[in-house]
Amino acid sequence: MDCYQKIRALTPRQLEVFRLATARIVVLHGCVRSGKTVTQAALAGKMIENALQNVSIPSYIAMAKSVENCHYNIQDNMRDFFGSRVVRPSSAKSTTFAANWTRPDGRTVEVNYRCVGWSTIKSTGTIMGQNIDGVLIDEGQYVPLDVFEAAGGRQNRDHAQCIITTNPAGASHYLKKNFIDKADGKHIQEFFFKLEDNPFLSRDYLEFLEATYTGVNYRRFVLGEWCDASGLIYRFFGDEHMMDYADDPTAYYCGFDWGMNHPCAAVLIGFNAAKRPQAWIEDEFITDPKSSDFSDPNSINEQFWRWINGRFPRQIFVDPSAIHIRSLFAQNPFGCAITNASNDVLPGIQCVSRLMRTGRVKVVKSCKRLIEELQTYAWDENKCKSQGKDVPVKIGDDLCDALRYALYSLYGTEDDLEVSDQIIKRPQLYNPFLQNANIFNTQPKGFDSFR
Repeated sequence: MDCYQKIRALTPRQLEVFRLATARIVVLHGCVRSGKTVTQAALAGKMIENALQNVSIPSYIAMAKSVENCHYNIQDNMRDFFGSRVVRPSSAKSTTFAANWTRPDGRTVEVNYRCVGWSTIKSTGTIMGQNIDGVLIDEGQYVPLDVFEAAGGRQNRDHAQCIITTNPAGASHYLKKNFIDKADGKHIQEFFFKLEDNPFLSRDYLEFLEATYTGVNYRRFVLGEWCDASGLIYRFFGDEHMMDYADDPTAYYCGFDWGMNHPCAAVLIGFNAAKRPQAWIEDEFITDPKSSDFSDPNSINEQFWRWINGRFPRQIFVDPSAIHIRSLFAQNPFGCAITNASNDVLPGIQCVSRLMRTGRVKVVKSCKRLIEELQTYAWDENKCKSQGKDVPVKIGDDLCDALRYALYSLYGTEDDLEVSDQIIKRPQLYNPFLQNANIFNTQPKGFDSFR
């Protein structure tokens, strides 16, 4: 099936948007899995054809959280849609590459793309100084305003377009206030997608979404509403998400949150792919803020390994800011890999919610402090409204952070949460001690009593 056949095979809503979207800024927003991404790919082809009427070699920016996300969420979708017209870069790390674009008359022309990962941009200078013919943005709700403005400001050619896909966020988010609410149909257009716009979603999947999302996430991702976060974050959490005793694990994992002005905290997660739940929070660790060595990394290191007490994790996901304690952990002789945790707050909270609601993860009832935190963890409503960002209250959330580090780093952002049973066989990502040639001749200080 060529791309023209694929265009004709678009859903009615996608085809409608494909025909109508002509403004300089086009915002595609609404429910998850409603067809926004495929629509963006189709519009990108239309955008290229329009540009080729004015310039010989169009230049574009594709923007997502990371360069890899640009390839997977934008370029690969274009390649699926347009086939051999778009050439996949040789490396997932490539930031610039060319697409061989075939015109309707059979001629092949070159289109230059630059992939930008907004989360790794040190300054907006990374994308300044370019004249571009278009911008493709994935997950626009997460793009910082200054990065968005820097990219949009490069579109000085009359035919240039910016096509954004986004899921809803807070009602005060700049995309909602400055673009969706101000769409005039000429310079800015907004198109809303609801679940019913994708006829390929099965009834089973729709029921899964209904069961998975709750609270503000339900309103945003299932109903497509732009709304402020308020109230409890894990409002669904109850007895059905707890278990009386830990099961028999085939592996352990751990999340660790470092604190200078608040307690350090950790959770120990048992894992067994053959069980249901397949993961459970088995134990909790939290330092005493009244202790004289409250913020001493050496003391915390010793306390941590005494708490582990032989239940050595395959991986310990550590707060990325905790450089000193991470270096101490890395000296362990027990085969525990030390890894920087994925610490994105909102995706991490969504991951924890989905895992618990689908029964994949539960909390052992003896983890009383964690249970208390889960039941009181709330959104900071003042900051959510004034800043247009979803911000949790930063009080009494230490174990919640450690839990988020572990589960989000371990499971990632899979929407269906079908985590492979082979997850326990992941390689150890970072353990410099075990790479030390003198391992059998030297012993890291402080580990003698744990053998």
